[in-house]
Amino acid sequence: MASAERYLRRFPETSALHRVEGLEMLVRAAVAAGQIPHAEAALAELDATARRVATRPLLAMTRAAGAIVAVATGRTAEGRAGFEDAVDLYTRAGMAYDAAAARVDLAELLARDRPEAARGEAASALATFETMGATHLARRAAALEDRIARTLRRCAADGASEVLTPRQAQVLRHVAAGPTNREIAEELALSEKTVDRHLSNAFDRLGVSSRAAAAALAVGRDLI
Repeated sequence: MASAERYLRRFPETSALHRVEGLEMLVRAAVAAGQIPHAEAALAELDATARRVATRPLLAMTRAAGAIVAVATGRTAEGRAGFEDAVDLYTRAGMAYDAAAARVDLAELLARDRPEAARGEAASALATFETMGATHLARRAAALEDRIARTLRRCAADGASEVLTPRQAQVLRHVAAGPTNREIAEELALSEKTVDRHLSNAFDRLGVSSRAAAAALAVGRDLI
């Protein structure tokens, strides 16, 4: 925190654009130190500047900083959305390095309950860092990808699914047999909308976008 605060002392609050990098550093440092009020104050100033200037890089930085605070305060869904927005904004701004760094943050969060999706984000970040020769961050992304892969292997070996909830696994077992969502709903005494939701959540956790791909991946990994 001391380095970020020292940086900020160099610029008065009227020099808003000069302060943004220091504010982003302060958010991260304060969260790491468990000083959430300091992080929230820095985020508020950063957000105010982003609202006035509204460039993609600044909006991306603010979304990522907001995600860090959200995760630290237990708002994981908001944190996930923030990191995803940061990745998209950095990518649209042509800032591949920053997008990859945001992907690592996103992967760290997704690793908790969506390891397949997390592995995809970590792998993408690793490829970018290796292409750019960013050795330090490439090592971090590789270590994260390896940790996620071990989790997935352990889940498959156990025959249990930390990847899928029991209901998601049950629905996918029916999908693999071929019936429609309506038929599955009737068989399980659920509404068709509920079956749709379980499938959508399973797609997210497995990192796929279709019934066939989800069923094939779940069978291949011995998750169902």
